[in-house]
Amino acid sequence: MKTAALLVTLAALVFTGCGSDGDSKQNDFDTIEEASSRSAEASDQAELAIEALAEADTEAAASHIDEARKLANEGQEILDEVKSEPTRRVFTQINLLTIEGYDVLRQGIDAAARGDDRATDRYIRKSFDVRDRKLELFNRTDFEAIGAGESNEKIREALRRQLESTVSQ
Repeated sequence: MKTAALLVTLAALVFTGCGSDGDSKQNDFDTIEEASSRSAEASDQAELAIEALAEADTEAAASHIDEARKLANEGQEILDEVKSEPTRRVFTQINLLTIEGYDVLRQGIDAAARGDDRATDRYIRKSFDVRDRKLELFNRTDFEAIGAGESNEKIREALRRQLESTVSQ
């Protein structure tokens, strides 16, 4: 049962990664697109971790989460090049919460591998806390005003669809 809860938590973080589909200033847009590609790769690794957890392979799950974190860190380095300070700040906050989520999940996977149910529960709660903070950030951010290129409604609709797909898994 703990593995299933970790799976749901991991899936929630995977589907709330950073990224943008919009047209921002050309240079910043290209930079965000490049960072988004790392985020997508990180999400792919996190999905592989979900599959490994579903098969009770905590070693493979940990390896995939470690790779996801590495890719998210690469994305952060790319985001540091965004010229618009408000855009850089928001996408950096989103990415840092993603990295924090991967770290907490890694600890949860380690606890599950040890058979430590109390610690696993604690990390699951922490993971949901990270996800909630990320959602709060999405909800309070005016993406249009910071030049992210899409209306707030379009970005929030994309997030809602991602979260719905998480729940259906």
